[in-house]
Amino acid sequence: MIHVYARHVTRNLNLRSPQQNPSSEELQVAGEQLKDIPRSLLFLVVFLIPVPGFVGGYTLAAISMEKWSGYKIKLIPSRFRKLLIQEKKS
Repeated sequence: MIHVYARHVTRNLNLRSPQQNPSSEELQVAGEQLKDIPRSLLFLVVFLIPVPGFVGGYTLAAISMEKWSGYKIKLIPSRFRKLLIQEKKS
């Protein structure tokens, strides 16, 4: 993600050749990774808290909120989403 954004900034400053510019797909993936940082930090904090049942409760609440909102709210990092949620493709 950082490498893609660095290439994007140097492109805007005309410091690199046009062949090294990131594609729009690379920028979109980097943007999704950037959005995952706060989700991952929240998920990590929940796992580090030594309260029995809290991790399962948080995970269940997060899955329920995402399903209830029609997957407009995303609380679970995308890496764990594939394991925990079966999203309906519309």
